[in-house]
Amino acid sequence: MKILHFIERSIIVGPTVMMTAIIIISTKYMVFFIMKIIGRDTDGLFNLQTMMEFLGIFLIVFIGRELSWTFEDYLKKNDIHAGINFPGAILAIK
Repeated sequence: MKILHFIERSIIVGPTVMMTAIIIISTKYMVFFIMKIIGRDTDGLFNLQTMMEFLGIFLIVFIGRELSWTFEDYLKKNDIHAGINFPGAILAIK
């Protein structure tokens, strides 16, 4: 049983570490993206392509953080609750 528990934890911890790195990189990119937009003239601030790119970056960070909360809760309580996973699933579908 200890080997199975170790394998189960490894399956959860591995993607969590990778996802945390992606969240950190995406957050830094989002900050630099916002600074780049602010540095430009105001005409480029509200065009569709800029807003869609910002929304995509924001959703990567937001959904990633939601999933990391799910993994964190699973590691602490060692069971899965539908109430915790449901908001993340809804965000991923949208």
